[in-house]
Amino acid sequence: MADQPTPTPVTGNPTLSTTSNPNTGAANPPNGPQDEGMNWTNLFFLFIALAIFIASICLFIYMIWVGLFLHLQDPQFGINKVTITNLSISSYSQISGDWEVEFIFRNPNTKVNLYYDQTEVDVSYKSDSIAQTILPPFMQNTKNETTIRATFTSLMMYVHDGDSIKDERSHGSITFNLRMMVRVQARVRWAGTWVLTVDCSKLKILVSSGRNGGCETLVGGSKKCTAFNAIGNEIDGI
Repeated sequence: MADQPTPTPVTGNPTLSTTSNPNTGAANPPNGPQDEGMNWTNLFFLFIALAIFIASICLFIYMIWVGLFLHLQDPQFGINKVTITNLSISSYSQISGDWEVEFIFRNPNTKVNLYYDQTEVDVSYKSDSIAQTILPPFMQNTKNETTIRATFTSLMMYVHDGDSIKDERSHGSITFNLRMMVRVQARVRWAGTWVLTVDCSKLKILVSSGRNGGCETLVGGSKKCTAFNAIGNEIDGI
């Protein structure tokens, strides 16, 4: 019998197998937390879109309610009378005097009372402001016309175009401008507050030619004013 070869002894570290493990994919779990984060992001944007949609629907319903059912209209304005006493124009182009203005406020609405929260009045000669006042707040019922009388004083206010105002006075009249900022509230729930700019320009005041005048009055009687709402729409005066 032939001798069997003697097996060679194994020494050193065993060789690692390079054969791929079919279960290797199971060792890497799916990115669960990332998927969950993406879901929360989608839900957040869905909530924002839903909130915007609901707000738009509410705004649309509100506009229908105000426009069709309340038929909310802007107030109208005018000036009934202007009187200036102790009018003085100095050689340094400074003007002073005591003003008395009778304003007319009209509420044309048939279903909504108006509350005039604040009315700021500014009188100017051309671009120079010479007198200011604030009217007291008041309530006005529907289809009502209210007369508000205000007295205020201009104390030696400087006028840049002094030659022009002196020339006007020498011809017997001076043209002033009057503007108001009116904050109005509709006394109906959710109807809101809005601000109107009221222009009562070109108030021609009959004056004496002397340095210190007597009682100077508005030429032509009452005058209607033009109002503008926040989006620039013009509102007819009284």
